[in-house]
Amino acid sequence: MKVKEAIDKINNSDEPLYSIFTAEELIDGEMVKEHQDLDEHRWYSIATRVYQLEDGYLGIRGAYQSFSEMQGWSDIGENSEAFEVIPEPDVYYKRKD
Repeated sequence: MKVKEAIDKINNSDEPLYSIFTAEELIDGEMVKEHQDLDEHRWYSIATRVYQLEDGYLGIRGAYQSFSEMQGWSDIGENSEAFEVIPEPDVYYKRKD
């Protein structure tokens, strides 16, 4: 699956895609990063997952966690969004021995 095709499929879905997990069912790719740009709210969190596709990388941002047993994904009110991303090196800090 190509990035443009996946973006169109997710962003123009006839059904609302209230969680990342629902949106990712529409694509065919390998997840290479999860929990990116994690944004925690009182009852839920939103994050981006990155997938490697045929011709590049796809980011899907949407509801990732629900901290309430009393709410469903649609109660959060966030529709997932897909977009093209590019890899960028990251610095990691570890404890000095």
